[in-house]
Amino acid sequence: MLRLQKGKPVDEATGPNPVEQQLAQLADMQSQLAGRLATLQEGQTTSQQTLNQALNERLDAVSQRLNQSLTENTQKTNQTLNERLEKVSKNLTETSLKNREQLGEQLGMLNTRLAVIGEAQKKLDSLTTEVVGLQEVLGNKQARGAFGEIQLNDLVTSALPPSAYSFQTPLSNKSRPDCLIKLPNPPGSIAVDSKFPLDSYRRLVDASDETAKLAATRQLRTDVQKHIKDISEKYIIPGETAESALMFLPSEAVYAELHARFADVVDQGYKARVWIVSPTTLMATLNTVRAVLKDAQMREQA
Repeated sequence: MLRLQKGKPVDEATGPNPVEQQLAQLADMQSQLAGRLATLQEGQTTSQQTLNQALNERLDAVSQRLNQSLTENTQKTNQTLNERLEKVSKNLTETSLKNREQLGEQLGMLNTRLAVIGEAQKKLDSLTTEVVGLQEVLGNKQARGAFGEIQLNDLVTSALPPSAYSFQTPLSNKSRPDCLIKLPNPPGSIAVDSKFPLDSYRRLVDASDETAKLAATRQLRTDVQKHIKDISEKYIIPGETAESALMFLPSEAVYAELHARFADVVDQGYKARVWIVSPTTLMATLNTVRAVLKDAQMREQA
């Protein structure tokens, strides 16, 4: 008797064909495998999507953190740089101001020194002019004798009233000072002598070598010392004149030379109460005398 198995006749006497059974099993297994593969593929796809989504979320989070960190670091760096730049700028400004102040002070000091040098140069030029003029005067023997007297006369007459002085007035010892400045006692009248030994100074100026200069220096020292002694003995008379007298030098150049190179002689004059004066210092003395006379006159009128 025959029966059908999956559409095919089967002989019930012989039973199912083994090959067909294996084919059927393989078909079932293939069908199951295909189902499993489909399920596996579907699961893998889902897992891949989940993994991609997780990775994207993590990447977004990391990117956001990096951006935030970079922004914060950039802000901090900019703030630090700005603070340092402000500090450097402040230091540079302070340094610049200090340098300007120091430069201004130095320029001020330089201008002051230049002004002093300018004044000194003017005085030097004036002194040089006086030396040249003095040399011209000293070259004439007659002019040498009258040079000091003329200067003394001009200074006294321009500073004092006629009643306050006299020229060539004889004293009790028969000496005649070149000028007698009349002051009440004390201190009394002050005698002024203008006969400075200009010939000795002329020899010193004209000396051409060291030997001549040394000889002229010794001679000038001796002559001035003798002149101081003569003035002290002739023109300082107790009870008649003041306790001091004036030796008038007709040139600032001679006065400067005497104080620069013959300081011991000047000290000797102080000890002998003979004051050595130049045209400038004599004018200052005459102004003081005029003030004394004015004060005495006001006392008499009071």
